[in-house]
Amino acid sequence: TLSDRQVAAVHRSIAKKAEFKKAQVVREATAAVVNVDKLTAAFENAATSLKWPKIRFIGFVISRASDTSRNPGALYVKADNDTYLGKIVAGRFITSRECTAEVEADVLKVLADPEASAVLFGKTVGRCGCCGRELTNQVSIDRGIGPICAVKFGW
Repeated sequence: TLSDRQVAAVHRSIAKKAEFKKAQVVREATAAVVNVDKLTAAFENAATSLKWPKIRFIGFVISRASDTSRNPGALYVKADNDTYLGKIVAGRFITSRECTAEVEADVLKVLADPEASAVLFGKTVGRCGCCGRELTNQVSIDRGIGPICAVKFGW
């Protein structure tokens, strides 16, 4: 048996879960349609030689979901502090509750030309836009991506 306060807590929890599900349905229905062909091609190229490929951009990282996850084939978008911002599934960017409109606009801008955005990250931060290692070779610094990652990602 539960006390009155415990029953009230259960009801609040159920209501909160229903609210979350409703908001998720709305986010999925209003998700921006994006062309992810370039990004998908880069991840497919990298998947032949890397187990967990990632591409770094200013402010966030995009990684591929594992084949055993609940979203196989999806691309996950996480902030630099590892906060989940959303996922890209079937050409749609479905945001999380933590994703602001400004960050969503940044992600959509990056999806238009992921290679140029990864290069911008490398030139700005001084680390490879793919693996994150420090760029030490002048050619790599000028390019923003290391030569090995450029081959692996098909850039």
